[in-house]
Amino acid sequence: MYTSEIAFQVREARPQDRFILEPWLEQSATFHRHLDWRHPLDWLGHPSWWLLEENAHPIAALACPDDPPEIAWLRLFAYSRPISATRAWQILWRQAQESLKASRTQIAAIVLESWMEQLLREAHFDLLQRVVVLQWQRQNLPQLPPEAQSVIRPMRPEDLSAVAEVDWQAFSPPWRHSLSSLRRALDQALLATVLELDGQILGYQITTGHAFGAHLARLAVHPNVQGQGWGKALLAHLFAFLRARHIQQLTVNTQHDNLVSLSLYRRMGFERTGEAYPVYVYAWRSSCTVPMP
Repeated sequence: MYTSEIAFQVREARPQDRFILEPWLEQSATFHRHLDWRHPLDWLGHPSWWLLEENAHPIAALACPDDPPEIAWLRLFAYSRPISATRAWQILWRQAQESLKASRTQIAAIVLESWMEQLLREAHFDLLQRVVVLQWQRQNLPQLPPEAQSVIRPMRPEDLSAVAEVDWQAFSPPWRHSLSSLRRALDQALLATVLELDGQILGYQITTGHAFGAHLARLAVHPNVQGQGWGKALLAHLFAFLRARHIQQLTVNTQHDNLVSLSLYRRMGFERTGEAYPVYVYAWRSSCTVPMP
């Protein structure tokens, strides 16, 4: 479906558009990209992936497919000359609103660039939280509790349904992960482990690797067993793994107001790096159309 906007055309992006979008993003575009286990172009073919073209050439793109249902992260916004960021955003955001307003899907964005934050503010997104970054550099090496040695094991693909249930119980929107997202995370993990008590998975962690060390991408414990030291045990198991492989640095992100997580990480030797990134959400109002200049 095409809609006209002066000399531009807006349409839904298709999987075959990857061949033109990859070089455009790499060579010409300025973009916001969501922190994700999946590249934005991997979402091509999903609803709410929009492309703005001039003479059949991409000049802007916006992707906010929902995953899990009712939560749509802003996974990509990109633009290039001759259009401005403001103009591209107004055109594509209006299209996204029209496609999502019936379901009132919550739209969220983790902002890494100041220009993107300005666009969200002007579109009446509300500041929800800030994501803060912490770092561990082997300053604290707690021993794995003896009782944890027999209940923490490597995560297997068949565990993922139970892991997704733990994730759903441990987090509130918009921070929950879908089963498909967790499957991709497992595929990319340096180390993924589960806490299994009496045959039931009640906690897990997923850590990824990079050139400078590792990143604790997810740590969750079911509310029924929180406060019993199992988060600390999962971390101690992870630390032992990193030490055996001579990995010196580990980072983790959490919300600035998640006092439980912040307290655990500090006790385990993490320190704030000073990095913080705002999280915005769009609250649907009676009028939800972006005015065009």
